[in-house]
Parts: sequence; structure tokens; C-alpha cells
Amino acid sequence: EAISDLNKAIELEPKNSKLYYIRGVCLEKEKRSDEALDDYTKTIKFDPKLVEAYVNRGRILADDKKYDDAIKDYNKAIKIKPDFGPSYNNRGMLFSNEKKFDDAIKDFNKAIEINPNSAKAFYNRGFAKINSNDKDGACLDWQKAAGLGYQPAKKIISKYCE
Repeated sequence: EAISDLNKAIELEPKNSKLYYIRGVCLEKEKRSDEALDDYTKTIKFDPKLVEAYVNRGRILADDKKYDDAIKDYNKAIKIKPDFGPSYNNRGMLFSNEKKFDDAIKDFNKAIEINPNSAKAFYNRGFAKINSNDKDGACLDWQKAAGLGYQPAKKIISKYCE
């Protein structure tokens, strides 16, 4: 129903970037990624400084294995708003997927510097560290993530650290 209401609102205000952004979020929650991608692109067209639209579009592009395009979106988000941690965290995950663990760790470090309570950044950095043969560092990161309430970290700790 929210999407239907947003469709009507967009008919009335076809250049309102926030409406496209919100609809994109709703579409993404309904697993309608292609449509969400289009809405994030429209958001950026009408408001090229809305960092969250780049981050969300980057996440969809990464899921579609369009890594170069995703990294471009994360780089653009970082350029616009260098203190937005999710941009670094998501780009770090891409670097990890590409086995660029040093770059990944740098991005996770920056995400943690921006938000020291980012359980996901600690969790993700743990994987980059274990893949860089730093088991102790990985276990410390996963313990920190678990301490911040991130449940998946607890399973990883029991697998790798006990």
C-alpha cells in the first residue's frame, strides 16, 4: 500500500527525489531490486548529493555482481559525505569479495572510526582479518561485534575462536 501511495505522490511531484528514494527502499524490502535500482537512479538524478541513494544503489549493483559500478557509487558517496560509515563498510565488503583484504580492512577501520558502535563493521573486518591470517584480530573483532549485540558474530566465534 505504501508503494501505491508513493506512486500517486510521484505523479503529483515527479521531480521529488525523496519520494523516489522512499519508494526505492520500499521496493527493495519487497525484493523488487530492479525497480528499486531505477528509483535510486532517479533519486540521484534529482538530488545528486543524497548519499544514501548511492549506497543503496551500490548495494543492489553489488548483489547483481556489478562490482565496478558499485564501487563507483560508494566512492561517490564517500566524496560527497566522507563521514558516512555505511559507504566505507559496503565498499569494504566489496574489497573483501575481491580478496583485497588490506583495502577492506582500511575501509572497515574508517567505518569504525566514524561509528565505534558499528557491529557490522567489526564483524566484516573480522572476516577480512581471518583471510589475512590474523585470527587473533578477527576473534577480537567478532567478540566486539557480539558485545554490540550482533547475533551472527556469536556463531562465528564458536566456529573459529574457541
